[in-house]
Amino acid sequence: MTRWSTWRAAHPDTLVLSADTGFEVDYSADHYATYRDTTDLSFPVAETDDRVHAKTVVYGFDFDTHSVAYPHELLAQHGTYRHDLNGEQYKPVRVYWFAWFTFHPATELILWICGS
Repeated sequence: MTRWSTWRAAHPDTLVLSADTGFEVDYSADHYATYRDTTDLSFPVAETDDRVHAKTVVYGFDFDTHSVAYPHELLAQHGTYRHDLNGEQYKPVRVYWFAWFTFHPATELILWICGS
């Protein structure tokens, strides 16, 4: 999930589908707002992990040897945080915890940062 302006700046040649589909659908409405505001999942998942709620937003990093996830709220409290790994920079995936855990069940979940 990202802001349109951020996406557009990084991918200026992106094509967008027309909202003129012939169907009476309000494409300006956020149809996922209710889903985001509930604790329910819309579908079952095979594996779960209850260290944080399934719909906690995390930033996941998939490295060659392991994966790490940081809850959004933890990073929001601390601002920028640097997790050093061989001096390389990695871009995170912003996703719900249940989705990240489904594909990265051995993830190290960071729940606190030194000094907090």
